[in-house]
Amino acid sequence: GDGSVGKGIKEANKAEIEREEKIESIKSSEIEKLKKIVKEKVESLEKGKTPLDVLYWLLEEKKQLKLREISKIFSIDIKKAEEWARILESQEIAEMNYPAFGTPALRLKKGVSLT
Repeated sequence: GDGSVGKGIKEANKAEIEREEKIESIKSSEIEKLKKIVKEKVESLEKGKTPLDVLYWLLEEKKQLKLREISKIFSIDIKKAEEWARILESQEIAEMNYPAFGTPALRLKKGVSLT
């Protein structure tokens, strides 16, 4: 059967995961969907546009994205996601949000529009 020792660890893990979920905004099924959309957008960029424009569009949709989500959706590594986040930050478009738990998230600054 399942030993009681393992159960305690499972419970603790579950609590940790649930706490993480509070900032975790996007389900994996949705990540897969967004991945497809983003891929299409990136592949059909207009002249002068970059994947950062796609990230900005996504940020407008979601208001907040974790670096881990950005890296999954754009199929880039965390370092690259962080670089992109800093670029948007330096353009005053978004700001980094460092939660006590889990990975940093990129948040859209209110009232910003690139149009």
